[in-house]
Amino acid sequence: MNAFHSKHELTIGLSPMESALVLSVFPEGARIAASHYFDNYNLPCPIKVKIDTPNGTSQYVVLRKTRHGDVEREENALRLLSQYGLPVPKVLAGPCESRLVLSLLEGENLQHFSMRSKGHLEKSKRLLITALSTLDKVTGDIERETTPDILPRHSLMDELAAIKDQSPWNSEGLFRKAVDVLQPILEKITTPLVFTNGDYQPANFLTDGAKITGFVDFEKACFRDPLMGIAKYPVYDLHPLNKAGFLDSYLDTREYDRTDFASRLALMCLITLQREIPVRTTSEGEQTYLAHVTHLLKEAMTTIV
Repeated sequence: MNAFHSKHELTIGLSPMESALVLSVFPEGARIAASHYFDNYNLPCPIKVKIDTPNGTSQYVVLRKTRHGDVEREENALRLLSQYGLPVPKVLAGPCESRLVLSLLEGENLQHFSMRSKGHLEKSKRLLITALSTLDKVTGDIERETTPDILPRHSLMDELAAIKDQSPWNSEGLFRKAVDVLQPILEKITTPLVFTNGDYQPANFLTDGAKITGFVDFEKACFRDPLMGIAKYPVYDLHPLNKAGFLDSYLDTREYDRTDFASRLALMCLITLQREIPVRTTSEGEQTYLAHVTHLLKEAMTTIV
């Protein structure tokens, strides 16, 4: 299996508060034997903690810290999803100071699984589509059990409104023109919002090689247009699934066409420009990223018009 980071990069110590929160789950006398990040493409990420218990056995739990979302929202989502039989982590302790202690689920994440061989890559595409369909199907149940202050709703127009008049990109011609063309198109889209974990990157789905065994990372859980989470695949060029045709497989399976997707891709490009890329890039990496995203934006706009 390909590793993304060295053992040294993955090693992380816990603060006294974090240690106390983790140990609160176990009998007196337990001790923390090790703690390290999961081998995710993006650090920092959740921490796998090994506990040596007084009876001589070892157990593992997961420490979650707020990164780009909200662990209180994650706790609510996990408790709801467990009622409907989805394989999600159990909340063992917290929230406390934007931290949760969760149970460790069995399985290999689809990012690593997809990198084993061509056969694993093809199976990963099918498993990921199944996983996303499973989340879609609990939308009605979750809607009945929650309110917008717990799990927010983000329509396409909401997402556009959040970035269209913000600096630094709102004064740039390419950005403004795309907004002007895109807004009336998005206003007409009536696709129902679906429940999402907020991040469809493949490392957030676990498998035993035959089925999905776990769903993780719900700190950005919400109701959102079903194609917005997929739009990150070309924008971030998520390897290897993006180049292996995951997007086409998903669109075909769900009976969307490229025009349906183009409006969402254009919106995701605008969001990415506004939130992640300077107007005046300085590094080679930023310049490459800017060229990639603006190229996708122009292609999407050509498809739309």
